[in-house]
This record gives sequence, C-alpha cells and structure tokens, in this order.
Amino acid sequence: MIVGMMEFKDIKVRVCVECRKYLWQNKWVRFSSLAEVLKKVTKKAIGSKINADINPIAAENIKLNPGITHKAEVEIAFSPKERYYLPAEIEMTICQKCGKKGGQYFESVLQLRESGREILDFVRDDAYKNRDKGVYITKELKTDTGYDLLLTSNRYAQQIGKKLVRRFGGLLKVNPRLFSLDKQTMKQIHRVTVFYQAMPFKIGDVILIDGRVVKVTELGKQVYGIDLRLNKKISLGYKKKTIKVLPVLRLPIVKVYPHIEVLSPETYEPVKVENRKDVQSGDEADAVVLENGKIYLV
Repeated sequence: MIVGMMEFKDIKVRVCVECRKYLWQNKWVRFSSLAEVLKKVTKKAIGSKINADINPIAAENIKLNPGITHKAEVEIAFSPKERYYLPAEIEMTICQKCGKKGGQYFESVLQLRESGREILDFVRDDAYKNRDKGVYITKELKTDTGYDLLLTSNRYAQQIGKKLVRRFGGLLKVNPRLFSLDKQTMKQIHRVTVFYQAMPFKIGDVILIDGRVVKVTELGKQVYGIDLRLNKKISLGYKKKTIKVLPVLRLPIVKVYPHIEVLSPETYEPVKVENRKDVQSGDEADAVVLENGKIYLV
C-alpha cells in the first residue's frame, strides 16, 4: 500500500467472534475494543518510528458475525494539514480452539472406570474452567463401569488424569498411539487414551486396611488418614490390598467413665469402644462396627 511517498503494509485484522480475540503475531489475544486493535495493527503496518496520530473510524459499529469481512478506514495524521486515510479489513472468523466447541473433533479419550457422578462432575467442571484454552468435552459415552469422554486436547487429558489421582486416588495409565500424519508439516499426529480407575473409597470414608481402622483425609499414591485406634496421622500404600469401606452409624453414648460405652446396634447392650473421643453421656456419636463386634468412634 503506497500513500504519498511512503509504502505501508496492508492493514488486516482477524477476529474470533466466539472468544473475542484477534490474531496478533500468530497468537490469539483477547481484546475489549476494535478501535484499539486497529490502532495497534496500523502502528505496526506504518512502522513504529513514524510519528503520527492514528484514529480508526467507526470501528466499534462493526457486528461480530462469522464469515464476514468488514471494510474500515484509519486516519493517519502527521499534522493538522497532512492527513491520510488508509483502508483496513476486519475478517470475522472462528479460531481453531473455538472451532472445536460443539463439533466432533477430538484428540484424546478419557476412560473413567469405577467412577460415579462425583468424578464425572469434577471433570466436567474442570474442563469448563479450561475452555479458554480450547478444552471441550465433545462427547460423553456411558459404559458398564463408568464413562468415556472425548476431549479436544491430548495435554489436558493427561493433566486431568493426574488431578483425579491427586483428588480421589486411583490407577492411571496413559497410552498414546499414532493417528495420522500431517501432510503439511509431516509431523506425526497422536491420539492419547487416558485410563483412570477410581478407588472404591473416597476422602471422608472410614476404611479397614492392614487391620487398621482409618478415616481417609487425603488420597494420592498412598492413602492418608487418621488411625482411629491410635488417634494419629498415618499413610499407607493401597495397591493390591484388601480394603473394606465401613458404614458410619450414629450411636448413643451411654457411659464415659472410666471408659466410653455405646449402645450396640445389634444387641442393644452397652459395648466398650476401642478409642477415646471427647463426648458426653447422652450424646450421639458417629461410629463404625467391625465384624468382630469392636466399635470405633469416628
């Protein structure tokens, strides 16, 4: 583009109508004003060393509809008497990330096994928080033991798998496989399958593991919790171990001295509990009952 005795680059702007971002140096950048975007692009087009006032004309009246290229004009004022008006184009489009939303495109499969609605909702909420990064669940498939979720990001599928293990514990396997070859870049395209199997217990549950009665407080590569008999924090490995989730009952306290007794839910007789708690006679307290009849207050 030649104006007067100077040559300028063409002024073209690409705008995503979904996320309100514009393409700047091969990156999609959020904007609040099209006028400011035009000023920034025009300044680069004419050269940052040129001293002039840049004034986009009627840039804010443009409608954000995909598939339309709007014509605009930018005033370049070198002085009150020397002004030029440069044509500009604003292309309304949808960026690659937003184009994934609502479509059939997917890069990875997140396989949730032995997983209920709590884990499914956790993934849904986390994916929604990452939608600005192009993360979407394009399809949910119910299986006999959980769900298969089709995701638009290989990287995110692996990240959410690690989050699930930190939050709920469980088994995680990642299996990338060659899907195709990008003919333009000649790069291999992989699809990743992330397999996550939840544990049969969660934070807040009381479990019987290695002969210990433990209230679970945290899950990861190990189970962390409170040993109810010792009233102390412990951590234990749980892989390949027999674990039983104990139902928590509400039992009346019938005696507190010299030891605590509760009313047995089976015999309706007073039974001494195996641990100490700050309770009062006549109160009710959460408790678990083992198969041998021993009772622990939670």
